[in-house]
Amino acid sequence: MVSRLFFSLLCRTIALSLFFLFGFSSMQAQPPATPRRPAAPETLAPEVPKRFIELVIPAKEGIVQWADVAVLVSRSMMLDQATVERLLPTGQMDLRSVTSAFVLMGIDMAMGDSMSIRMGNDLTGQPSLLLRCDPTAFGAETPPALAKPVVLDVDDDWEIRSTKFPLVVCFHGLKSHSSRFDDFRRFLKQNEFATATIGYDDSQSIADTASQVASIVERRFAREGRPKMVLVGHSMGGLVAREWIENPKLVSKNVVQLITVGSPHGGSNWASLPPMLDLFSEGRLDAEDLVDVLLHRPSEAGIRDLQPSSEFLNELRRRPLRPNVRYTTIVGTASTVSAPELDVLRQTLVDLDKDGSLFRLIRPRIAPLLGGFDELVEGKGDGVVAVENAVIQGVADIVKVPSTHFEFFRRDADSRTQVVWEAILNRIES
Repeated sequence: MVSRLFFSLLCRTIALSLFFLFGFSSMQAQPPATPRRPAAPETLAPEVPKRFIELVIPAKEGIVQWADVAVLVSRSMMLDQATVERLLPTGQMDLRSVTSAFVLMGIDMAMGDSMSIRMGNDLTGQPSLLLRCDPTAFGAETPPALAKPVVLDVDDDWEIRSTKFPLVVCFHGLKSHSSRFDDFRRFLKQNEFATATIGYDDSQSIADTASQVASIVERRFAREGRPKMVLVGHSMGGLVAREWIENPKLVSKNVVQLITVGSPHGGSNWASLPPMLDLFSEGRLDAEDLVDVLLHRPSEAGIRDLQPSSEFLNELRRRPLRPNVRYTTIVGTASTVSAPELDVLRQTLVDLDKDGSLFRLIRPRIAPLLGGFDELVEGKGDGVVAVENAVIQGVADIVKVPSTHFEFFRRDADSRTQVVWEAILNRIES
């Protein structure tokens, strides 16, 4: 998405250009003028390079209202309309004016290849103002990078162990890794189970990851024979596993059971502000994270999939559950934040959410956080995922445990039992 920096720079450039060249009167409607040899207006091509964000602001009788620009920008970029209106000029611009043409030309040349603002025609041939921006140039989108390959790690003696019990395949969560399951795998082996882990790049889309998982599992067991499998997914890993078994295009015939642990089947509000995940998973929130919040940089594909209204989750909800697969959801109810700290957090957001504050620019994206924090409330969430979002519609086997999101697979030194591990063991043995 186009950041506040882009709009601020755009508005200031327009204002300065008009002041030094023609005065602010050019912002108001002017009578049409006929240049010596006017250049033909640029026509908006039906196909635009995918990396560009593009907005077409229609004109009425050659006039573009900056209020209309604010409406389109706020809707397209999920920004607060009132704040965008304050960032943009007031009044209107006459696209038929020579003054406007030269001003926009100067701005366009100054911006280079990363952004353009110019006059053109829409697909119906009507005059319009065309804004086009390369998101990567403004920090609004991360340039695509090569995803790390999916890694399947299987016990050496899996063939012997899987003759009696199914192979237990573990999927780690966001900002985690396969080693998170080391202790859990030892626990399962002590109970005669064969184990495996799936390591994946959580920055790519969940659908892409699941497709790669299906391929690597198919190749790995093509010769030795395909064992029956129980999938155990923590957090995002549960969604990867679920996408694999419920997507009819992917092969997963040998999966007999799916157990998800703290997985956001209904999404997580924290996915709207990815830097906050750093605070919870890594115990830090640095300057770069704050810049991400202020400039409203969108998340990586994997995190976008975790947003409650994401296209991925909507598609997942529409699909039927696998009739030949047993489902279990394990959800945490322990708060990661004390009651006083939660009150401070709520009050801080309320104080920031005041008229005139730049904080309001990103208000539509953080509206769920302003309305409630079930993820953080004792008994209603595990700190990252709310209880109501950690269950699968239509699945009756729901296990609630007094654990936080990052304690599900952690064993305390002074504890002989681990409630989540025991719950999983009981279900894969039955």
